[in-house]
Amino acid sequence: MEVAARLRRALRAFDFCYRTGGEEFLVVLPGAGRDTAARLAEVLRREVESLESGGQRVTMSFGVAASPAGAPFLYDAVFERADAALYEAKRLGRNRVHPQLVPASPRAA
Repeated sequence: MEVAARLRRALRAFDFCYRTGGEEFLVVLPGAGRDTAARLAEVLRREVESLESGGQRVTMSFGVAASPAGAPFLYDAVFERADAALYEAKRLGRNRVHPQLVPASPRAA
């Protein structure tokens, strides 16, 4: 609950934060491009990292993806790219932000 509270406090009033699984969260940032989203994910990562729960250090990894400017938001495509970026962040050592490196074409998302 404390992780969720820290995430919520660091987000803008119109951003969305959902718990999607046991330890998984989805953050939706309307109007944010990939670079803005990656910067905010780093703020969120640091905020969570400063938390200690029950004597345990808490960390969080983030995968970041966005729709290209002017393109429609296609949830499934963006989510798939963000999920792949998250797995890459975990593979690289966890407690990090990993943006999708190759911007998608407008057709892809």
